[in-house]
Amino acid sequence: MGSFFSTDGWFYKALSTMADLAIINLCWLMATLAGFVVMVVTASYLGDAFFVIGVIVFGFLAGIATTAAMSICMKMAKKEEGYIFRGFWKAFKANVKNGGILGMLLAVLIYFYYVNFQIHHTKGLPFPMLIAIVITMVFGYLYFLYSFGLTARYENTIRQTLKNSLLFSIRFFPNTILMTVQMLIVLIAFAYVAKLSVLFYLLGPGIMLYTMAVRCVVVFDKYEALMAEDEEWRRTHPEE
Repeated sequence: MGSFFSTDGWFYKALSTMADLAIINLCWLMATLAGFVVMVVTASYLGDAFFVIGVIVFGFLAGIATTAAMSICMKMAKKEEGYIFRGFWKAFKANVKNGGILGMLLAVLIYFYYVNFQIHHTKGLPFPMLIAIVITMVFGYLYFLYSFGLTARYENTIRQTLKNSLLFSIRFFPNTILMTVQMLIVLIAFAYVAKLSVLFYLLGPGIMLYTMAVRCVVVFDKYEALMAEDEEWRRTHPEE
């Protein structure tokens, strides 16, 4: 019993992780609140044409917040976290440009697919066009899957970050599948288990981001190890 409740016990560690994720979740919600309000106002009072502006504003803030949260969650996954609240806002300020641009691009892409599926639902789309949209959705998913983690960990252009995300998605495909399945489990749990749905607002985004961060750390560590091996081989075989 003593070890169960001790600071070294799994129960204490689990509670501590949940508390940290709740703080990350709160920070994420605070950072995106203004964008959410703009999106709701434009949708409710200004019509679809202005709703796109709301989507872009929300995407910009959500992109920065997601990059910041990924930065903290990856540190948690590696047992390197410090002050969660302070660290989040420091990372938020450091990733305004790239995180915001990624978020806007993703928001516009999601809105594009939303509009097309609404059209398909009401009027129907030609089957070849529907297949093309689904294929681009898959590639869009792969382009963005690792992008926020890459932005949080490395300095690169937006174009290179998206390219690297696609390459990582393919090169480390088993990890990509595992990450996708884990995120789906989290979404399904919160969506269909009534008792958990209330907790979504307290922990949902935090748990989702932590799930992504753990898999990103695995991939990035493998990549860096491969790069280190390659560099060592070049150093020891300069003539080859």
